[in-house]
Amino acid sequence: MILLDSDVMIDLLRQYPPAMKWFDTLDEEESLLLPGYVIMELIQGCRNKMEQEKLQRELATYGTVWLTFADCDKKRTGVRLRLLWLLYCGYIHGM
Repeated sequence: MILLDSDVMIDLLRQYPPAMKWFDTLDEEESLLLPGYVIMELIQGCRNKMEQEKLQRELATYGTVWLTFADCDKKRTGVRLRLLWLLYCGYIHGM
């Protein structure tokens, strides 16, 4: 499982070549998830309803996960929480 943060998703949505190259290296069996807070952040960046609807269609291909405080306190045993783990924990702890 890979949790994608907003910076990575923005690069993927804009088809930024380095992000696309990284994306292409992922195993097809790998599940890609977006934390609910990332989805909210991306939607907040939409300038109008048409952009929001387009974004929601694109995000529908990813799973959604709502992390809890307890999720941030767990060790990352068996789950790869790339890029987001420290950012998210810092955010909910007000750092």
